[in-house]
Amino acid sequence: IVIKFNSLVSSNTHFILTFYYSMSRNTTLKDASGDFSYNMFTPLLSQLNGNLTAYRFGTTADEQLLFVFNYRARYGMVFTGGFDGTIVGCAVDGSLCGLKVTGSYAEPLKFLTFLDDIVPGSTPEGNLAVYVSTDGDSEVRLVASGASSYNYVPEGLVRVAQGNLVLNGFDAHVTPSSGKGAIRVERGNAELYGITFSHVGPLDASGAFTRQGKAPAVVDIFVGSKGSASIESAIGVDFINTDLSGSVSPENVASTAY
Repeated sequence: IVIKFNSLVSSNTHFILTFYYSMSRNTTLKDASGDFSYNMFTPLLSQLNGNLTAYRFGTTADEQLLFVFNYRARYGMVFTGGFDGTIVGCAVDGSLCGLKVTGSYAEPLKFLTFLDDIVPGSTPEGNLAVYVSTDGDSEVRLVASGASSYNYVPEGLVRVAQGNLVLNGFDAHVTPSSGKGAIRVERGNAELYGITFSHVGPLDASGAFTRQGKAPAVVDIFVGSKGSASIESAIGVDFINTDLSGSVSPENVASTAY
C-alpha cells in the first residue's frame, strides 16, 4: 500500500495477507492430517518477511491514519519524508523492521499509541522495531507506545542512525542480545521520558507450565560518541544498564524488582 499526495483517511484498515490460509474452517488447503501449515501459510510467511513493505508513505498533507494494522512484512510502515497528518492507534505485528523513518519533515512526525512486535530476520537497518534516519532538524515523536519481540531476544528495539527522536511513555518489552542497547543513539539526539525496560526473555515451556523467561543483563540505553540524549525518566525491572559515550543529561535513571 503506497500513499502519496493529499488528504486520505485510512481508518481501521487491517492488512493481513495470511488470514485466508489460517482460518480454521478452510479445509481446501489442509493436508491429510488437517494441518494447513504444510500448504500455503508457512511459505507465505517466508515470502512476506523477505519482500513485503506493508505501508509506504511519501509526501502528504492532512493525512489521517487511525487504527491501521499490519501482520507480517519485511517492513511494517515506511515514511520517506514530507508526511503531514495524524497517526493514532496504529500497530505492526510480525515485521523484521517495524517502523522505518527517513527523509525530511517540516513538522514533527507524531505517533500516538504505536505498537510494534518484531520477528527474527535481517534488514540493512537491523532487526528492529523502530529505525530513524532523518535529515536536518526533523523530529520523530512516539507517545504512549511500545515495542516487543515474538519469543526471542533481538539485537535491539530502537535505533537512531541520525536525526531526532522523542519517546514519551515507551515500553521496551525485551532486552537486546548485544551491547548495542535496546534504545541505541548513534548520531543525532534522543529525548527519553518515562521509559520502561521490562526485560522479558523467551518463553520457557520445559516444565508443567509455560513461563516467561528473563533476558540477560545487557545494555538498555546506548549513546555513541556522535550521539546525544536527554534521559528524564527511565526504569528497568531488576536492573538498568547504560553505555553513555555521547553527550547525555541523565536524570531519574533507576531500577526496580518484581
